Amino acid sequence: MNRREIKQRINRAVRQITPNVYDDVATVPVRKMAAHDHITRQELPGERSLSVRMFGFAPAFASLAVLFIAIFAWWQFLRIDSVVAVDVNPSIELKLNRLSHVVAVQAYNPEAQSLVEAVPWRFSPVEDVIQRLLGAMKQQGYLQSENSFLMLSYQQDNQIRAEALGRRLNKAVLRLKLQNPEMVYVQRVEIKEIAGLADDYDVSRGVMQLILKAQIMNPQYSVELLSELDLQTLYWLSENKMQSAPESTAPSPTPVPVTFPTPEPTLGILSTPRSWEFLCWEEDDDEYEWDDDCWEDLWEYCGENGRLNDDCVQRIVDACWDGEELDDDCFDD
Repeated sequence: MNRREIKQRINRAVRQITPNVYDDVATVPVRKMAAHDHITRQELPGERSLSVRMFGFAPAFASLAVLFIAIFAWWQFLRIDSVVAVDVNPSIELKLNRLSHVVAVQAYNPEAQSLVEAVPWRFSPVEDVIQRLLGAMKQQGYLQSENSFLMLSYQQDNQIRAEALGRRLNKAVLRLKLQNPEMVYVQRVEIKEIAGLADDYDVSRGVMQLILKAQIMNPQYSVELLSELDLQTLYWLSENKMQSAPESTAPSPTPVPVTFPTPEPTLGILSTPRSWEFLCWEEDDDEYEWDDDCWEDLWEYCGENGRLNDDCVQRIVDACWDGEELDDDCFDD
């Protein structure tokens, strides 16, 4: 068999094994597509340019989304929404976010700083932080005596949120209030400007509000003097007036002032029409205390027509002035 015969046989075999399906394919009914798919669709020039522009804006949209998320997170978790002051002798301010979690603290004295360092507070609920602070205070000797005093103050502009925060704070110190109701005082700071005044005098907002209340009740005392008092005395002055003697110490109808020798004039003597302000404030263990016995004796010696005779009191001050400071025990002696 030559090469030509072999080629003819191969061609004949290929034609026999290849089916003739043209007629079948050509006669199949065609079903039109309702819409083009991603393979058959051909974009118009205008549509293609719009998609290109949208794709170009994608990074900007992503940046805006990230910025929105960051602002929302700051507003919800980091922005200071309210302030709570915890005052005993240590004075601490807790700054809260909208969830009433502590996001920042401020200590106003070294004792407060040691307490802040002793308890975990970051992003903790305010009532949990207060409980931890109270536990640390007890361990360091605070709140152990009958004369201990705890003041919680909170500042929140929104009335509804302020009421809710007040309930949380009262609940946090409920056990302590049940043990000694006079030991705990909870107040709301309602004046925004108090924050600036508190910064000027380096005290908490709660203490500053108490100082202003005490000065309203007792205008003869300066803010500087009131800011140096212990918390319990300051609270008492914010609720009581010291402008007149108590009923039990009212002067007799015919008082007889005591006679003191008049010393030589000395520079620096306390010259004030109300010298009794300083005469009955005594310093004890670096704290100022009001001496009730001094007050009674002062009215006995210098009371006149329902008020203290300023000249009589000034003579006592002059006699007790040693040239540098007022002798606390001079008047008692």
